[in-house]
This record gives sequence, C-alpha cells and structure tokens, in this order.
Amino acid sequence: MKIFRNPKQLTAAINYYRINYKLLKKAANEQILGNIHVPTLFIWGNRDIAIGSHSVKNNHQYMKGEYEFIELDSGHWLIQTNYKDLKKAIKNHLNRNKNLKI
Repeated sequence: MKIFRNPKQLTAAINYYRINYKLLKKAANEQILGNIHVPTLFIWGNRDIAIGSHSVKNNHQYMKGEYEFIELDSGHWLIQTNYKDLKKAIKNHLNRNKNLKI
C-alpha cells in the first residue's frame, strides 16, 4: 500500500502490532483473558492473510453477549477497501446498543 512508503506511517503501523502483542502476551501469562459479555461486532475479510479462518470461526464461543459476525470478500485492510460496509455495520451496531449500560 502506498501509505506505508512513508517511514513514519510504517513505524506507526508496526508499533500498533508491537504493543498489542505485548498486551496479549501479558494477558495470557496472567490468565486474564476470558468470556466477553458485551455486545460484539466482528468484521472479517475472508482473504485476510494475517487473521486465519480457524480463529475467526471459533471465537464466538467466548462471546456471551450479543454477537454479530460479518464476513466480507476482502483482505486485511478493510477500512481502506470496504469503508462503506464497515461504516454501515458499525453504525448499526452502535445504534442497537446505544442505551446499554456497561
């Protein structure tokens, strides 16, 4: 993607994954991961080479609240390739849950 030709933007993108890896590793070590009890919207591109179908199709077992799964015929960069689909799905999800007290 053209955006990653800029070294600062590439560093920012890589840092996102660095920090998430550290947080997930810490969570796994402390065994604080568990069931999710809030309404969850999961949007996945079925041609994503970073997030495989096995994990996507089995994560619903941890969702104890409302769960909606949307599979798009797309890759990893959904915000760039499927913006309108994401906007509509997220807007609908937020509207459905706007009165939820967490």
